[in-house]
Amino acid sequence: MKHCFFRYRHGLCVTLAGLFLLVSCAGSEIPLKTDPEKAPVSEKRTSSSSNRGHLSDGPIQSAEFGTESLPDVKIREFKTNGFYFKTPDGDWDLVSDASDETAPLEFFNPATGRRAEIQTILLSAGESPNVMDRARAEMQGRGLSYRKADYAAVSPDEEFGLTGAFFETAGTSAEASLAADGFVVASGNHVFFLTLSTADSVAPRAEFKKEWQEFFAGFALSDELKNASKEQEVSKDVVTDYESAALGYKFHATDSIWHNWSSVAAQNGDPDLVFANMKEETAFFVYGTIIDPNEVSAKDLFKVLLIRLGIDPEDPNLDVVRVRGGNANQFAQNFTCVRVIDGYDFKYTGRYFWDNGRGILVAGWAQGVLYKKYAKALERAIDGVTLLEKPKTVTDEKVLRFQAAVVNQVGLLRLAENQPLVALSYFEKANKMDPSEPLYLINCGFIYQMKELYGAGVNHFLSEMDLVRKSGRLLSILGEMYEEMMDFGEARKYAEMALRYTPNNPEYVINLSDALWGLGQRTQSLAVVQNLYDKQPSLRLGVYLAKTYMGMDRYAEAVEVLYTTKKRFGMSVDLGLTLMDALVFLGRYPEALAVSEEVLPLGSSDYRVWTMRGKVQFYSHNYVQAEKSLSHALVMHPDDEDIKSFLSATKAFLGKADNRTLQKKIDPVEMRPIALAGLVNKEFSAKAKKEGFPAVVHFSREALRADKDKAWMRTQQKLIEILDTRGVGLYSELAFDFLPGYDRIFVNALEIYDSTMAIKAKVSLKGAYITYATELGLDNEMQTAHFPLEKLAPGDFVYVQISRTSIANYGVIPFVSFEASEEVPVQKTSFKIYADTSRFVTEEYGPLSSRFDSDGEEWSIENPVVIRREPYMPVYRDYGAGFQLTGKRTWQDVGREYENLIRQQFKNAIPVREKAFEVKGSRLGKEAVLAEVRYVRENIRYRDVRFGGHSLIPQVAETTLRERRGDCKDQSLLLKEMLNAIGVPSKLVAIHLTDPGFETLPSIQQFNHMMLYIPKGENYPEMWVDPSDKGGNDRPVPLDMEGKVALVVDGDSSHVAITPVLEDDKEHQVFLGHRLHISADGTAEFRDSLCLTGKFASTLRNQLYGRDAKETERLITDLLAQGVPDVSISRVRSENVTDFDKPLKLVITFSSKNYFGKSSNGSKGRFPNIWERAIMYLPKVRTRFLPIRMPHETSFESVLEVSADGGKVTVADVPDIGRDTEYVNFEKVDHGYKWMTYAIYADPSEYERIREEWNFLLNATSPEITVK
Repeated sequence: MKHCFFRYRHGLCVTLAGLFLLVSCAGSEIPLKTDPEKAPVSEKRTSSSSNRGHLSDGPIQSAEFGTESLPDVKIREFKTNGFYFKTPDGDWDLVSDASDETAPLEFFNPATGRRAEIQTILLSAGESPNVMDRARAEMQGRGLSYRKADYAAVSPDEEFGLTGAFFETAGTSAEASLAADGFVVASGNHVFFLTLSTADSVAPRAEFKKEWQEFFAGFALSDELKNASKEQEVSKDVVTDYESAALGYKFHATDSIWHNWSSVAAQNGDPDLVFANMKEETAFFVYGTIIDPNEVSAKDLFKVLLIRLGIDPEDPNLDVVRVRGGNANQFAQNFTCVRVIDGYDFKYTGRYFWDNGRGILVAGWAQGVLYKKYAKALERAIDGVTLLEKPKTVTDEKVLRFQAAVVNQVGLLRLAENQPLVALSYFEKANKMDPSEPLYLINCGFIYQMKELYGAGVNHFLSEMDLVRKSGRLLSILGEMYEEMMDFGEARKYAEMALRYTPNNPEYVINLSDALWGLGQRTQSLAVVQNLYDKQPSLRLGVYLAKTYMGMDRYAEAVEVLYTTKKRFGMSVDLGLTLMDALVFLGRYPEALAVSEEVLPLGSSDYRVWTMRGKVQFYSHNYVQAEKSLSHALVMHPDDEDIKSFLSATKAFLGKADNRTLQKKIDPVEMRPIALAGLVNKEFSAKAKKEGFPAVVHFSREALRADKDKAWMRTQQKLIEILDTRGVGLYSELAFDFLPGYDRIFVNALEIYDSTMAIKAKVSLKGAYITYATELGLDNEMQTAHFPLEKLAPGDFVYVQISRTSIANYGVIPFVSFEASEEVPVQKTSFKIYADTSRFVTEEYGPLSSRFDSDGEEWSIENPVVIRREPYMPVYRDYGAGFQLTGKRTWQDVGREYENLIRQQFKNAIPVREKAFEVKGSRLGKEAVLAEVRYVRENIRYRDVRFGGHSLIPQVAETTLRERRGDCKDQSLLLKEMLNAIGVPSKLVAIHLTDPGFETLPSIQQFNHMMLYIPKGENYPEMWVDPSDKGGNDRPVPLDMEGKVALVVDGDSSHVAITPVLEDDKEHQVFLGHRLHISADGTAEFRDSLCLTGKFASTLRNQLYGRDAKETERLITDLLAQGVPDVSISRVRSENVTDFDKPLKLVITFSSKNYFGKSSNGSKGRFPNIWERAIMYLPKVRTRFLPIRMPHETSFESVLEVSADGGKVTVADVPDIGRDTEYVNFEKVDHGYKWMTYAIYADPSEYERIREEWNFLLNATSPEITVK
């Protein structure tokens, strides 16, 4: 299944919820009680234009996320042969094709999330409109999506002067609240369905009906149908006598008020007799049937006939009295009941006769205030019904149809008693009795899905295909059953057929998406639901779309969808849980923590909320809070092993309560502001809140004092305003790192103020605790002090002042890297150094202002750019503001001091020398050097150790060699000593992995990586070597290290250098050759040939390096499964995995039995261009905020050849992009495309255009393939 780990399947929709819903479908409003075990799916939609309607001015509204080009006018008026309709004022958009008169008119309101439909059915000659049963069928079909039903009812109604059947239904699914109101009305040979539905914010029942009435107020029948409906109202002729040969009774009236109520009789085939007075103030009905008493008891039949009348048999207002005599000469049951309909009281009175399988129910009603006026007439009418001899056979078509309806209704009674298989037997019998009625087959389908009888269900539906083909609902159910049987080809076929009836029905679109997912066509599956969401967004659909992205490991886009959905429709528990899950996967723990605060009030009784909250706090290292949340979750769900596991780990990581190291005072460099309230800018925080930020920093200030003969001290101050519950989560615990032996910290002040700036709490050391990096599995000595803020609430302010000082290093000016930005808006930030300006040097970047005074220098900036996480981001100094600072010294001093620091690690141990000679063997010159490099790359595993403080010192080379693992420093020192052993001198090099670095800042602290420099020798060239880059090639400078500042450590000769830039235009090349053969049984056989050079070869080599054949096959299987889930690999052949200077080649042969989903219509699907999508992936985002940096120019070629057994193969062409490209240059070649992507640095506004061009090529290399 598409989302087996997070999504309920629609086919297993409900147990008791659906049970009670189906019972109520018969007409009465029965209290609904549910406790479902399983639950359903989500909702859907598309766009169109029209010539069936008239245009009026106004822009079309569309979704915020992924807005697509739509017409700039709205269609307001529609006219067909059957009706006229004018939409109300507001944000309603037509989302169907108005020119297609076979499809319903579909409307969507993006402001409210409401959907509306006008569907027309043309009756064949002699076909009954039977609007009550049609209304029931429509309501029951919608109710299949409910996990819990709130109400459901069908009743006769009059709207717009038309008599028909009105249905109301509401409930909740796994993801959202749902509701639908609809009116089914017939005139002439037309039946109209007018439906309003919602998938998110459900209004109270009466208000929702009012919304329905307001939307459809502009509906009117055509003149021809108006005249037809007028002819069908109450007849003018008085009826005093009637005899039913089919049921064996006669009626005689002594009052002359009864007329045939023709309009109701035409709309509803249930009653045998329908009378009303001319003013329609009172009415009289006769319902009856003849049925096998062994199948339907007298009691059940009484219930059924009451339900068909519209009375709940369990209604406490129903009074039943058993009587004898009268016009039956036997026992009968008299009853009365008062019902409230649309706020009006209606009193019913009637009698039920039972005669060994024949049941007759007679009833009359009048509005409460008029009942006395007609009570005697109703009593005489009831007494006027006399039973005759029971007919021996039943041949009347109407009576036979009603028999089937009764049998179906008995099935609903059995279902209400939790006897689903017994109920199924009644539904199946009703279907056999009246194979033209879709309702009975819908009920069968419900049980087939509920009890997982998919094989039997499919066979039954296939035997009734004449009926199934006429109903989108039945086609949808059949497709769902095929999906559960894993026959995704047939599931897709029937989902597509269902969509022909309602092209924008969200449920049907979701089913198609599911089928495509099951086939492995995940890109198409995503496209179907993305298109639906773009044009018809809803909360439930947004969550579904996000989970689809997550199923494809595209978590960043899932987050974008969820934030957009939340902004539009608000937070829900399901949305919050999904969003936290995605954020945790991306490592965005502060955001996830903020979301948990927002979700908690909505789901405080849901153990899942507490569990996820605890996990987020755990990953955020907020262990005290995590323990509380997980403990709470465990109380609610005591047998959950996942909770137990995280709670156990949390307790292990809780750290030490011994916080004595935090108690030694450090005087702050600067005193705190006198008046904190004066720092608050209400306009700034209001703007940030409007933009969706959870908090703001009103004041941020750092100060560094570095006296010549003292330890340096540094103080940081902040005033933070909490804007909402997310902000509470973000700042519920403050944490500060320190490195014992290098520095220590002291919290001078940590205070919480309320919105009036009155003090709420002063946080002490009592609740503080310390965690250790070594206990978290890290190889460094870092410690973290945690300070929980227990009383924090939205609207509060947090003021913190923290100081740190060095343990040693007196008179030193430390290296400082100051970035002005944070992940929330900062009103103003500044940094002051108290030191003689001749003692330090700086490098500034961005719009930073500075000033000098007698104490030193100060930098400041107002409202710096907010830090965000976006793909293809440049380094911070390219778009942000800040500086780096260090004491004034020379690079020679820095290199010499570092070498002196680590000199004791230079051992030249015998095992290292022996290994070096063993590796060298008989090689000479460059080959000998590269052999040593390759040995370290291939045999020493990488371990991550923080670069800085004590972690500047590598372990001795012998240890690295023996343990076969080490970080960049360890591996560089090992390679240095191995090269030294064979007479090749080399130098350690400090460099930064991402930043270019500053030549003017002589400090090793600006670097975070180590590699090796090998000067040119007699028999080998100059080389810059990174031994920890396991996929690196033999190019003289690693690609990602070109043009960077590097410290060459060489004692007194230490110096700074800029690494050479060697990259050329043709270095990065990708060739992707695809062959596909589709067998007669639908099996797809693939052969992918890859040839890569440059960065992509390096990336893939990093994955393949050191793996044996089985491990490589497992890796490739995992990669291919992202596009072809049922992939079966036959062979993987690789070349030049370790020959870094040669192109990396892979040839992969694999197959899939299900991808193209063979059905009776043939095979169809888009080619799974897995490699192209892996390389050229640009996620969809709401807004791009930061520049785009793509550093390398790359050439691509992708070709595809397709063949098939015994069928015609069609490979569809992709439509032209429609404009000149700016960021790629492409050409069509035989069987494929060639293109070049440029190295660019682009403005954020260009992101969507870049993405459009990349997506065009992805679509072009993933053509739709059809085999017929």
